[in-house]
Amino acid sequence: MASTNEDHILVMLGRIEGELKGLNALVTSTSEATNRRIDDLKVSMNGRIDDLSRNTDQRFESVQKQVNRRSAAVGGVGGILVTGFAEVVKAFLGQ
Repeated sequence: MASTNEDHILVMLGRIEGELKGLNALVTSTSEATNRRIDDLKVSMNGRIDDLSRNTDQRFESVQKQVNRRSAAVGGVGGILVTGFAEVVKAFLGQ
């Protein structure tokens, strides 16, 4: 009778061991899959951030070029006005 109880206990321990190994394999597999998804997400997000950064840089350069052109135009117009004003002053002063 003692042998039957011991055999029963050994069978139950074997089943428990098998279930624990299965659970361990499942957790390991799930962990690896989660890590792969995290890595994929990281690559995707870094790509999007890089694209947005390039896009922002291009827009900034475009705006900066427009500001430079407008500044040059305003400077040119200012120069013409000052020269014209100087000529008017000279004409009135008779020089």
